[in-house]
Amino acid sequence: MTSNRINVGIVGLGRWAKVLTRAARQSDLLAITSGYSRSQEKRSAFQDEFGIAAAPDLATMLADPGITGVIITVPNEQHLAVAREVAKAGKHVYTEKPITTTVAEGRELLAEEGEVAGDHRSQIDEDRGLARREAREELPQRFCGEDQIVHGSSGWRSGFERY
Repeated sequence: MTSNRINVGIVGLGRWAKVLTRAARQSDLLAITSGYSRSQEKRSAFQDEFGIAAAPDLATMLADPGITGVIITVPNEQHLAVAREVAKAGKHVYTEKPITTTVAEGRELLAEEGEVAGDHRSQIDEDRGLARREAREELPQRFCGEDQIVHGSSGWRSGFERY
């Protein structure tokens, strides 16, 4: 029997990366097999805590043919730069919200990913997409204006926030 498990790397080894790594351990479909942070201290701590190899640099992780995607958990303002590198390497990109810090950067990234990576596109959670569509329909146009970064909590319908 062959495994359908997907091997991914994770970039940014702070608190949220640890939460996701613990959750991934419960999955038969996803395995985090490499971690990277600019901080040697964080790389060592991650490797010690989880027994997962820490890449010495992003390029090393991205050169690994066994890794098909990368989870990005760096600070929001770093999403665009890291996602670009991951996409250029032909890997799938998964990033928490926001994908980028502006709508224009998000559109730019998606266009670049289509050019450099073919079928490798950012995976956008369906619930979040639905929440955004619902927010745009329910909030008056005079309040929203042009596209903004809109966060909708998919856990409860009234949890829309605009920032």
